[in-house]
Amino acid sequence: MLYYVHMIKCQYESCEYPARIRGLCRAHNEQRNKSFELSDIKFRTLKVGTCSVLNCQEMSEHRNGFCSRHRNQRNRHSLTTEQLLELYIKCNATCSNPACDETKLLQVDHDHSCCLGKYSCGKCARGLLCGMCNTAIGYMNDDVNKINGLVKYLSTY
Repeated sequence: MLYYVHMIKCQYESCEYPARIRGLCRAHNEQRNKSFELSDIKFRTLKVGTCSVLNCQEMSEHRNGFCSRHRNQRNRHSLTTEQLLELYIKCNATCSNPACDETKLLQVDHDHSCCLGKYSCGKCARGLLCGMCNTAIGYMNDDVNKINGLVKYLSTY
């Protein structure tokens, strides 16, 4: 059986933002915790809508128009908003591996010879890969000879 989570609005009568904590949005909950009477709040940084990334249907609550997953990708790889959007458009929001057509949970692939670890400088982003393709390349340490060797090995059987 499928269950759908609907966005529940804040209980404060004129607030249009999603309820997060005890039926209130974050700002109204903070007001209540400080023993203030609930009042209108001007949200300068928050917007509610869908994520700006191609084919993403997640809700965005921040001024940059990204859902939390894509905002984290942008920050982790030191990309500007335009660079992340261009990367998704360039890759048509699918895995960059031509033999794979996965479209969900894509990860930014970067050159590990430039930046070691999970984080990158933004200049070495190569494309988007699904989790399985990204993990496979990571285990092979971006070594084309090892990957070609595995292809030859698999093709013999």
